[in-house]
Amino acid sequence: MELASGKVRYEFSGPGAYGWYAAFTPSGDAFLAGQLFGGIVQVWPTAHVNEKGRKPPQPRGTVQAPKRMVLDGQVSARGHVALTTDDGGVHLSALAGKAPTLAPVPGTRTSAIAFDATGSHLAAVRQGKLFVFALPAP
Repeated sequence: MELASGKVRYEFSGPGAYGWYAAFTPSGDAFLAGQLFGGIVQVWPTAHVNEKGRKPPQPRGTVQAPKRMVLDGQVSARGHVALTTDDGGVHLSALAGKAPTLAPVPGTRTSAIAFDATGSHLAAVRQGKLFVFALPAP
């Protein structure tokens, strides 16, 4: 939706869509979008598009989603992508290059996640406990 006009700019839907989740990159120039059981997460541009000759946006890239149902996604300033799953797992990928494998986050219920402003740390909260991971540059 455009804030100035209130018009919806793009609408995402698809067959068998159980729902979507999305997260903006720290710079705001792109966002992640994926379906709950879709298998991949796509990175879409948010750049302003001229109304004249307007074309639908194309995704910039994709990240493989875990086999479990993804509930949330976050993007770091370094290009890491963290996804949480319905079983409480936290999975790390990178938009370019490799990402380290994270140790399992113990507990029950789902996890909440957040990157710090520099993208060098990922925090996960599960069952009242805080876990912080130090991340190398991808």
